[in-house]
Amino acid sequence: MHRSAYALVIGLVLHLPAMAQDHGARVKKPARYDAAVEAIIVPNNDPRYAHRNPAVYEPVVVIRNEGTDPLDAISIRYGTDGFTQRMYAWNGRLAKGSTAEVRLPHLIDMMSGENAFTVVLGDPNGRKDQDKSNNTLSVRFNSADVLEPRATASLRTDGRSGGRMELSSTRGKLIWEHRWSRTAPDTFLLKEVIMSPGSYVLMVLDSTDGAHASVRIRNGSGVLQQAVRSCGGSGCDYQFRVVEGAAGNGSAAPDVVLFAIPGRGKAILDVWSATACTYRILNDSGEPMELGDLPASRESSVPIDLSGRPAGTYHMEVSTNGVVIFSDVIRVP
Repeated sequence: MHRSAYALVIGLVLHLPAMAQDHGARVKKPARYDAAVEAIIVPNNDPRYAHRNPAVYEPVVVIRNEGTDPLDAISIRYGTDGFTQRMYAWNGRLAKGSTAEVRLPHLIDMMSGENAFTVVLGDPNGRKDQDKSNNTLSVRFNSADVLEPRATASLRTDGRSGGRMELSSTRGKLIWEHRWSRTAPDTFLLKEVIMSPGSYVLMVLDSTDGAHASVRIRNGSGVLQQAVRSCGGSGCDYQFRVVEGAAGNGSAAPDVVLFAIPGRGKAILDVWSATACTYRILNDSGEPMELGDLPASRESSVPIDLSGRPAGTYHMEVSTNGVVIFSDVIRVP
């Protein structure tokens, strides 16, 4: 082969990879219409969303506009795997890169145990989504508790804050409501409630950020199903189901709360436990100042008065079967 021709062939071979590399480096043109599922908040087992789960209704998702054009509308298909999927048409205004939390209508279908929930986005602004890789998201979630139709609900407040509690069905029927003011003394209320099969929400709202109220739900046999503390903002809620003929599966674990009430060194120890308990109050040196027994399978309230004791920090312990299940402090100024 002639030397010049050989050099020409080698030159072409050497330059081919560079040409291919230049071709692969071309930047993809941004999509005008592209919506993404950023997160599924309700329902979800993710610990980040534990304060909003388990839930029985109104799934909550976060969508993001990944397109260059503002997002004004999107279709959302959602539902629990194995059940009928639902459609929702969202309308709003999202600039490029912005997100929105969307509350979806309807109950959340579920089987007992763990379930999968899927969300699929489509038709941003009525157009074809130009990147479907971010349109779908699935998460795992646990089913909400099942409680028995007949139950007893108790409410205790410490008289240090105002607030309200509501027990209602997701259809809007109010089962029990109570409001209290900051000037009211510590209160204990007990009410039998009868609930038809369906989905329910117990909400306890505090006018401050403290947990100044507690609600317990017990089944017809007196076994504790769930305890809910009050909180500020939009309140703390507990969502559950009532299923015809199904036994309740709520928690029967002991529940202990120590309410500080107005007055120097005064408090109320409030306990429910399936087993007998003991309580004791120790000073800073570990010396017992007060001891007592609490019976099994009932609500026990013990008034604590340390106003005659020297100023300092006192330690409260509650035990069952020799195991400490609760500890807190009472400060006497």
